[in-house]
Amino acid sequence: MTLSCRNTNETLHRRGREVLTEYLHSGGVSSVYKPAANRNDEPVIPAPELFQHKALAEEKSSTAGLPTVSECAIHLELLETFFVLREKILRSDDIDKAMGISRKRETKTGYSGDTKTLKDDTFETRRREKWPKYVEFAVARFLAWRAELSGMKRPEDIASFRYNLPSLDVLMVWHAFLLNPLLFNKHCRTELIYDLPFPWQRIHDCINSRDWSFQLPADDTTQTTPLFDLFTNWEALVPNASCTLPSATRTTRTSIFTTLAPKSTTPTGPSLLLPAFTFTSCPSPATVASLPTPLTQHTAMFRAITTNPTTGALATALRDAVIRQTSFIDKMNSNLWIRSPSVSGTLRRAIERYSNFLLLMRRNPGTMLVPTLDIDLAWHTHQCAGRGYVVSVKERVGRFVNHDDDLEKGTLDSGSGDTRRLWRLGFGGEYRRCGCWDCEALVEELEIEGKEKGGRPDMPALAKRVDEKVGYYRAVEAARRKGRALPMRPKGL
Repeated sequence: MTLSCRNTNETLHRRGREVLTEYLHSGGVSSVYKPAANRNDEPVIPAPELFQHKALAEEKSSTAGLPTVSECAIHLELLETFFVLREKILRSDDIDKAMGISRKRETKTGYSGDTKTLKDDTFETRRREKWPKYVEFAVARFLAWRAELSGMKRPEDIASFRYNLPSLDVLMVWHAFLLNPLLFNKHCRTELIYDLPFPWQRIHDCINSRDWSFQLPADDTTQTTPLFDLFTNWEALVPNASCTLPSATRTTRTSIFTTLAPKSTTPTGPSLLLPAFTFTSCPSPATVASLPTPLTQHTAMFRAITTNPTTGALATALRDAVIRQTSFIDKMNSNLWIRSPSVSGTLRRAIERYSNFLLLMRRNPGTMLVPTLDIDLAWHTHQCAGRGYVVSVKERVGRFVNHDDDLEKGTLDSGSGDTRRLWRLGFGGEYRRCGCWDCEALVEELEIEGKEKGGRPDMPALAKRVDEKVGYYRAVEAARRKGRALPMRPKGL
């Protein structure tokens, strides 16, 4: 916005840091806001209306066919569940124990006979190995889920499969697969999954926005044992009969590994059958058990999947794709737009800017364009449409557009400069956006002032309103993180 000046932004940034520091150091307690007496009195952030896009804002022709505000908002929720899942795994002492990860403290004796136990500097590094191992099992479960879908023929079975969500680990791999359109098209163009809509609304229904936990509904007929629970019991992950793909949809087995012998290709009711998989080199259970640590046992089993001529290369690519998404998830968690006071405006502007970004692609077919973080969120959400993304982008850009998330920093820096220059020429204004709560709330207030009053707004009064609004939302988030009662919303906010 042209009315947003540098001094106003810097003042809001400084004030925002001061307020957040004050609330966190005080344990989320504030003399300004009254804490809620019970859960029913606490504010609901994000507001339920955010997920009802048709009631929130009218569709515009410029963004028709693009993701909606509600889809982008649910996407932010889903990314938070992925972030919490990874943190839970990395900090889990139970998984450390199950995977044989422990502190290796060395005790040394000095010249005078005194002893000193040294800190294990490798412990945290070894703990980080848990996430790639978890992802590898998630990939295996996704491949089994995808194979089950591919083997379906009866319309009623397909309809039932579409209604029931897979477990969170399978959703995570499916999500990363969709965010690599070239890879997804290569492997899935002729499969049912290519036309399977990403189930945003059902995902939203499974997410607890207070702590970003994910729970499948009780009436889901394909409930899965969460992979996190299985990871705390390593022995359950070791195959009892042969090394095969783990089932992603049934909980009645004693192990997530099952023998997938050739079976009828026609599913029979809700007890759907998995097609057979064969491996070129599969270690026997005895061989796996003889390996020195759970980590090496796991590596041997995942190698069996990657040596499968049918799914091997894809399994490795999916594992790497999920791990690469960690950076984007961390950025979304850092910005935490889903908790901000102007989240609907942030997402609406992101979609509009993404529409212009696609137009810039059409006008400059030989130039690599690099999205800002808000545009990238809208782009990622659009890619989750599968075939819908391909069709929509071809209409807007005139060609298929891949999303390469594995570019070197130097290449990205060069592309960012070109994008910034072309944006100024094509649309005017600055391409880069701060994205912080203060700046987004300021833009929101300026838009409201412009629509309601026109002319030049009273900037000191406007900045004061932004300060009060963002300050309250920060107080709520600080109280939430400290596990305290959330402050009640003051009148006028």
